[in-house]
Amino acid sequence: GPILLAVNPFRSLPGLYTPESLRDHRTEDKPLRPHIFSVANQAFQGIIRRGASQTVLVSGESGAGKTETTKFVMQFLALVGVRSDASPADSHGPLSRVERQVLRSNPLLE
Repeated sequence: GPILLAVNPFRSLPGLYTPESLRDHRTEDKPLRPHIFSVANQAFQGIIRRGASQTVLVSGESGAGKTETTKFVMQFLALVGVRSDASPADSHGPLSRVERQVLRSNPLLE
């Protein structure tokens, strides 16, 4: 499967994880620059096409950004799985039950 090497810049990078960025990475048709949303989408597409569980392994040293990266994967899967037809503006609304359950699972990952 795909491999993405990510580096924690220890600062905010505007536009990197916006609803628009998420929307752009939901499609499998156009090649985009490497991004955690692309990896998450490939896992999602694997679930849809194969009907089988997928694994996204996030590894790194302490402070490397594993937890934040995992949150972005879970956010992508929650949003694309529940709101596949939602516009970026819609993704600012209240969270669905599925989104809350997926995002609440984060403490289990620690």
